Amino acid sequence: MSANTKLIAALTTGAVLGAAAGLLLAPNPGKETRKVVAAQSGQLRHKAGHYIGNLRGSLRRRENGGKVDDKVQVPTE
Repeated sequence: MSANTKLIAALTTGAVLGAAAGLLLAPNPGKETRKVVAAQSGQLRHKAGHYIGNLRGSLRRRENGGKVDDKVQVPTE
């Protein structure tokens, strides 16, 4: 395992453990916490979709020598 892979794994593990601890120690009732988590996960999915769409477009442009590919599907909003 390379140093970069170990670092990414450690950061990911820390983020997951921190999120779990935050949820367990949250002062809000469970129902309210679930609503917040659902809203934030929806926003995260949306942002990830944009990021992946942009990354795909960038990779396709690189493959085409910098030309814009009409087949690139970038999500709106």
